[in-house]
Amino acid sequence: SSVQTGKKLSEKLLFVLLIHLTELHLSLQEVFR
Repeated sequence: SSVQTGKKLSEKLLFVLLIHLTELHLSLQEVFR
């Protein structure tokens, strides 16, 4: 169903967002060390 597809898409987006946030956090730690 389209609902399941939307759920998978949102999960994928959350995962990508999490990765970007982690990378951003790590790069900020590099700057402020």
